[in-house]
Amino acid sequence: MNDAKKDEFVAAGEPVERAPLKQVGLSVLAGWLVPGLGHYLAGQQRAGVALAVLVGGLFATGLFISNFEAVSSELHPYGFWIQAWVGGGFLPMALLDPNADLVLQGRQSVHSYGMVPRFADAGFLFTVIAGFLNALVLFDLVERQLGGPMRRRSAEEDAEDDDAPATEGAAG
Repeated sequence: MNDAKKDEFVAAGEPVERAPLKQVGLSVLAGWLVPGLGHYLAGQQRAGVALAVLVGGLFATGLFISNFEAVSSELHPYGFWIQAWVGGGFLPMALLDPNADLVLQGRQSVHSYGMVPRFADAGFLFTVIAGFLNALVLFDLVERQLGGPMRRRSAEEDAEDDDAPATEGAAG
């Protein structure tokens, strides 16, 4: 392993430099409002851009193929809260839900509505996956900035584990 790659990871037992909580909070808020922005502001520009394209693209594609009907607190109450993890892209769509209001308030029957987009279910699924994915991205951001326990193991540590004697219970 080259030295540049080795310096990225923290050795066991060494103190980890942690970002101030206020900075972590602002990064998480930015990453919620615009997926990937938190990583970008934390100095991980490539990851931030890639995450913005991935999460934003998945959410936008889901909206587009569902004819902008995938985000609905009335039609998809559980999915709606998962989609909320997308943040900024979700907020305007949460306020615009004209078809659900018509159907569920009795102004138009579900049977006469009949204009359900062909890929409505796929669009809903895309937007929900984007919400889950951005939640994981935000958890990753917090873990990286607070210097959490996750780190890559070195080849030496793996070799030490392979050389360790087997436990007594495994011999039987």
